[in-house]
Amino acid sequence: MQIIVNDDGVITTVIKAGTADGAIDVTNAPDDIAPLKYKYVDGDFISNPDYENAVNTVNLNSLKAAKVEESKTKLAEWLTDNPMQYTDGKLYSVTAEKQALLNSNLASYERATQAGIPYPLRWNAHGEECTEWTYEALVGLSLAIAAYVAPKVALQQALEIEINACETAEQLDKVVIDYGE
Repeated sequence: MQIIVNDDGVITTVIKAGTADGAIDVTNAPDDIAPLKYKYVDGDFISNPDYENAVNTVNLNSLKAAKVEESKTKLAEWLTDNPMQYTDGKLYSVTAEKQALLNSNLASYERATQAGIPYPLRWNAHGEECTEWTYEALVGLSLAIAAYVAPKVALQQALEIEINACETAEQLDKVVIDYGE
């Protein structure tokens, strides 16, 4: 069996495990915590006295990561479900993908203009065909979208900080993810 241990003697990585010589097979323990169950001390495996604490830390970190991912997923869903009504009365998609496309379109126009190449700007309202826009009008739309989504992005960032500050699963359960108005 080949193992890697940290300075405290806790097994951090199992490279190859087997029981042919009576060694402890740590590969059957749960995925994230298998190496934490045993310590290698003076040439022998012993139970890690910090195992329960290590398991709780691993589990809490996994729960936090899942909750952060949930906050990002719910933000993406909110952006999809809540197009912005612009000054022309039309609805415009505000998803991260559409924002990136809009900003890319504007950047391409700017590069083309600097190179002296004509570049027609076209964009579409939600569910409509693309129409021509002036640069100033499309920049205005882009800035309006940025202002529209900024509070939701700030909320997601605040939720992520709150989630990562939780010290127990119970605290984590109390973090409410809601992007509603």
